Amino acid sequence: MQTVKRFVRDIMVRDVATVDGIATVREALTLMKRRHIKSLVVNRRSETDAYGIVTLYDIVNKVITQGRPLDMTNVCDIMSKPLITVSQGLQVKYAAGLMSQFNVKRAVIIENGELVGIVSMEDIVYSMLDAEVGDG
Repeated sequence: MQTVKRFVRDIMVRDVATVDGIATVREALTLMKRRHIKSLVVNRRSETDAYGIVTLYDIVNKVITQGRPLDMTNVCDIMSKPLITVSQGLQVKYAAGLMSQFNVKRAVIIENGELVGIVSMEDIVYSMLDAEVGDG
């Protein structure tokens, strides 16, 4: 069996769900539920700002367990920022190593200063199912 080189561009999700930092947690959760996803990228406030992320884990740990109201808590109060970024031309194994080193489950893909995709550890692991081809 020969391993095929995979690149982030081959497995990244291009339709990235985003939210503004001033959105309420209820608004973020509604979007997550509608899209069947576990995280949202938080938009930059300006071109020099960094992207953020809010995850279901953030909502559980920083809102629900603290008894904070969904309608009175803004995404910017609970998000993580800045995000790990990778290039779409990076080999998947190097993206996985970087994400593992920093103990993050998601990385965003930025090209020319713009958000073009997101990749998760789940995307990486499942892509390995198709990564091997026969020598035949």
